[in-house]
Amino acid sequence: MKNLLFLALAGLAMAAPKVETGAINGAAYRIDVPENWNGGLVVYCHGYNATPVKYGDKLSPALQPFIDQGYAVAQSGYAGGGWAVEEAAVDTESLRRYFIDKYGKPKETFITGHSMGGFLTMMLMERYPTTYDAGLPMCGPLAPTDLFMARGAFDSYVLFNYYFPGVLPEPGKIPKDFANGRELAKKVETALDAAP
Repeated sequence: MKNLLFLALAGLAMAAPKVETGAINGAAYRIDVPENWNGGLVVYCHGYNATPVKYGDKLSPALQPFIDQGYAVAQSGYAGGGWAVEEAAVDTESLRRYFIDKYGKPKETFITGHSMGGFLTMMLMERYPTTYDAGLPMCGPLAPTDLFMARGAFDSYVLFNYYFPGVLPEPGKIPKDFANGRELAKKVETALDAAP
């Protein structure tokens, strides 16, 4: 009787939803395995962030529909911040392999992401064509990085510096400790308002 009770309690513990956080090679990660896990995995790639992402107690509402459908979700915070797509790709693949080692090979694996994560989704699907059953890159700069940076962020930055010298650092001389924040945003807004 004691053994049956132990097995029943062990079964209940295994059925409970599982949230695992940790770090792999300096990259924070979060894995959510729902109580009704269907055996599938969704790998999520987050978008651009100036610093590595850390995970707390709450799952992003954007990922909840996957959990509700019974999919496990694995997401890496990437060890490096900024436009570190090569590093983020390695960190994401390391997490996917860790998931397999710990939870077993999923019956199907999907990948998705927003913004820079959309770019990573496309990149990882191309790099590992037999690993993912499908992918959904969302809002990603789906072009060569240099083209995206030149046409988007970099051109605007150079143009702003031409019309408003001294507000932002020169493009070729950005200090390592440079960070965007409210104070800097206020300076940019003030410059723009002064000369519309």
